[in-house]
Amino acid sequence: KENHASPMIASLIFVYSGSKYESKYNNGVTHFLEHLLFNGTALQTADELSQGIERLGGYINAFTRKEFTAYLVLMPKEYIDYGLAVQADMLFNSVFPEDKFPKERKIVIEEIKQGDDAEGAPAENFHEVKAMAGTKYAQPIIGYESIIANIPREAVIDYYKQFYAPNNMTALIIGDFDKDEMANSLKNIFGQFPAVDLPKPPQEPYTPLTGKQVFKTSADVRSTYIKYSFEAPHYSENEYFAFMLLEDYLSDNENSPLITILKRGAEPLVTSVSAYLDTRKEFSRLNIDIITEKPEMVDTIIALTDSLLQSLSTTPPTRKLLHGYKVTRRCDEIYISEKLHYYGFVKAPLMAVTGWDFFEKIQENIDSVKVEDIIRASQKYLNNLNYIVTVTYPAKSFAGKVETVSGPSADEVIKFFDNQKYPEYDLTSGKDFKLPSTKAVTEFEKRYSEYHREVLSNGITVVIKSNPDSRVFALNVIGKNRSASELPRKDGITDFVNRMIEKGTANYNAGELAAKLSSIGAKVTLYDNPWIPFDDRYTTRQFSFMKFETIDEFTSEGISLFTEMIERPAFDSVQMEQVRKEIFGLMGRNSGSTYKTARDAFYEALFKYTPYSKKINGNYRTVG
Repeated sequence: KENHASPMIASLIFVYSGSKYESKYNNGVTHFLEHLLFNGTALQTADELSQGIERLGGYINAFTRKEFTAYLVLMPKEYIDYGLAVQADMLFNSVFPEDKFPKERKIVIEEIKQGDDAEGAPAENFHEVKAMAGTKYAQPIIGYESIIANIPREAVIDYYKQFYAPNNMTALIIGDFDKDEMANSLKNIFGQFPAVDLPKPPQEPYTPLTGKQVFKTSADVRSTYIKYSFEAPHYSENEYFAFMLLEDYLSDNENSPLITILKRGAEPLVTSVSAYLDTRKEFSRLNIDIITEKPEMVDTIIALTDSLLQSLSTTPPTRKLLHGYKVTRRCDEIYISEKLHYYGFVKAPLMAVTGWDFFEKIQENIDSVKVEDIIRASQKYLNNLNYIVTVTYPAKSFAGKVETVSGPSADEVIKFFDNQKYPEYDLTSGKDFKLPSTKAVTEFEKRYSEYHREVLSNGITVVIKSNPDSRVFALNVIGKNRSASELPRKDGITDFVNRMIEKGTANYNAGELAAKLSSIGAKVTLYDNPWIPFDDRYTTRQFSFMKFETIDEFTSEGISLFTEMIERPAFDSVQMEQVRKEIFGLMGRNSGSTYKTARDAFYEALFKYTPYSKKINGNYRTVG
């Protein structure tokens, strides 16, 4: 996939190996293996692998999902052959040094513990086990401590040799290259490794959900989590594309009928509602996640949600809204395509499940969806609801049976592997593999990015970057001295104001504003999304931020709309109370995060009696 917006190339290699392919006793081996592949090959040490990429200005990473593992390298275009060769060396020539196993076991076990400690993790784990019961997808990606601590090296190597073969992989290359030249590079580098006989994929007949199944438990959480998993159309069915747009409609904070009914008024029933289509090889599910601070209202929330979804065919999105969702998806593809390594994390996993032929026609099929198609799909799948819903309460709010999620005991794992025998594999054959030359590049293609910096008469500093190869228009507004500018007893006011900016203007109410933004495919980032870990590059005591993105053809309209949002926010009183409740819910969940609690305590101790000691979101007293 060519993209010439920057002189970089990303290579993603998908290995069809994930927790779906694991057993009860090696659950987590795929993710463990992902870690181990960075520890050296027959040709390179661990340091040589990583430093060879980094010294050339590259980036290397990997991630594991239930159906695949993805290996990513991002390189300046001049050195992409070297990056591809390093990927190939890792994938086919790893040697798994014995002395590295204790370290990697500790790292993965610590990841398991960190995940278990995260607010919301117990709810996610409980839902996964119940919603995916009877399928291999019920197994966690990261596995269990008892398995990671005791799985022998020989078992890991045997798993690696079974699955890590070129005929069990797909390569996606995106960036600044010529297709024919790239195809030749891939053939030269990856074509030298032979295909192997692969294990048979799991053959488990899928049984669709029937009826309404509700499971409840309690855990160490601050909020109450209600998680739905509805039967949805398989990606091979025409209704699938209607459901992709239903996902957008139900998640539309200002126009979703579900969010409207659950969050209306100054005392909303819930603080968060989101929907997403979960696409698997064998089936699809429409998942809806709801968070409430009112555990006593769970049954009411479920009843309202059921009623709304059963009648969704009578309240479909308008043609105008539907057009906006389509434009937004087209624009999202452009945005993500220019963030090459993000493309692998965000978009490409769907390709790994559905295949390229399906993936490249998604937007075309989405564009063909009409309101009538959404009505028919809703009638077929939602008029008679088939779902599993799990409810996870804070411990003090639930008196019923507590269900926990756990793997086999350490003794069971040890006993199992004591009875297994594995072949001996030659791990030295990769010593003859050749890495391409990385001579210094002395001639570079002319690039057309230009920069301009100017301080306007009103004092604002403007920095402009122009790039004719990019279709994205982005506007970033940085406000200096965030915490220092907040008045006494107004801690968190910056965050509060930022959240209100998207809740309507003098000319548009919140729903109208959301529709206007959607019609030009605009993305507005005013605060961190707490459900995406490790991506928050903005939230800091040093400055506030506002980010606006659209594409070139909507630049003028986008600037006008974003200017109105900043200059003329409505500050509607009902919306303010809803935002206040959302912030309260966020504070409660943050209090369950070891990392965030430690970070705030560190700043409070280090900057005592100064503005930097304030919490970025404020506290219950100041926000209230």
